Amino acid sequence: TSCSSFALKAFGYVGVYLMCTGCSTFATLFILLLISESVLNVETTDKMKNIFKLSLVKKTLHNALEGRNLHDKIMIFSVIALMLLFTIARFSDHYIIFLYLRQSFGWSLQRFTLFTSFKSTVSVIGSIIGAFLLNKMLRVKEAVVLIIAFFTTMCYYMLLGLAFENWQIYLAGCFKCLVGSINPMARLLLSKLILR
Repeated sequence: TSCSSFALKAFGYVGVYLMCTGCSTFATLFILLLISESVLNVETTDKMKNIFKLSLVKKTLHNALEGRNLHDKIMIFSVIALMLLFTIARFSDHYIIFLYLRQSFGWSLQRFTLFTSFKSTVSVIGSIIGAFLLNKMLRVKEAVVLIIAFFTTMCYYMLLGLAFENWQIYLAGCFKCLVGSINPMARLLLSKLILR
């Protein structure tokens, strides 16, 4: 991420696309030639046919909700809705934030990619703190870690919107520290609810 804007400036769009194509080709060949299949019973017939079957979604929901009380059903649907909304919000704001920072603060693409790398680093460190320290060491429940993570993420967006200096943007980025623990904690909570 840190090098992407510099590569774009040095090589242009064609050079960046060629690098991405080369990396994707190398990764595909590496997977096909050097990594063996770990699943022993692989069904090869009609794989693509079953991707868009609504009956499979219905069967999965039926199995997940069968024999559960109302509280557990509400919790399962709440966690699924939370994960869906989080995924939409996480991947929809990236380009809007760049336009906002360019318009309001005059940021270049290089500065924005460095800020994105900073946020990613903070998120990785925060994920370790959220998942390991809070959940494993201090035995904080998954739902509480989720609430704390959403609160800090909300603080990030509020500080980002209220910022009027460049350093406040980086301060806001620090508040996005626990965003990486949302998905693992939601999945852990969901698996505990379903396996109960």
